[in-house]
Amino acid sequence: MGINKIETYNGRISTPNLSKLLDYDVLFLYSDYNWKDNQAISQVTQKFVEHGGALVFAGAFALSIEHPLKDLVGNIINGFLPLAKERVIRHHNSSLGEFELNHPLMKQIKVFDGGRASFYVDTEEVFGGKVIARWKNGRPLVIEKKISPEFGQIVALNIFPISESAFGNGWIPDTDGDKLISNSVIYAANHSPHTFREFRKKNIL
Repeated sequence: MGINKIETYNGRISTPNLSKLLDYDVLFLYSDYNWKDNQAISQVTQKFVEHGGALVFAGAFALSIEHPLKDLVGNIINGFLPLAKERVIRHHNSSLGEFELNHPLMKQIKVFDGGRASFYVDTEEVFGGKVIARWKNGRPLVIEKKISPEFGQIVALNIFPISESAFGNGWIPDTDGDKLISNSVIYAANHSPHTFREFRKKNIL
């Protein structure tokens, strides 16, 4: 499976409903501003995963204990995502450390530099997930988690996902951040059951 279509949705303005999300195989979720309704986006994200949809989650501010309206709440935090809420730190020009060389999430990835800010959630706690890559200081950078065979695959990227080309404090563009994100989307899609397709056939959704 490759990436055939990308649609952006501004969660500051409104929250997509489940039917809208189920038009897609993968939800890529991150925040830099307050959600219009962080409870609603948390609940619909949980339902999407429960229906077999894949989730790629860029942790930085959506798990920050210092920015409560940017973060996610409820069961999506307590039972789904593999990273704990913690403060977001700037670790100037932090880079990729140890990683599983042969894992599909790290395909063709040789170097990653988080840029001048290198935002990430300052936690070592991983709940039911497997760390695939770490920052140079040992903090988790890439984590995968599968809750059950019926649920979608979750990939957590403990980064701020915008490059320096669009955001001055973003990751360095001539490193492999683009591959890290695209690998995560494709891997999550390929390891998710997408059970909602069967519901659609039966006109349940």
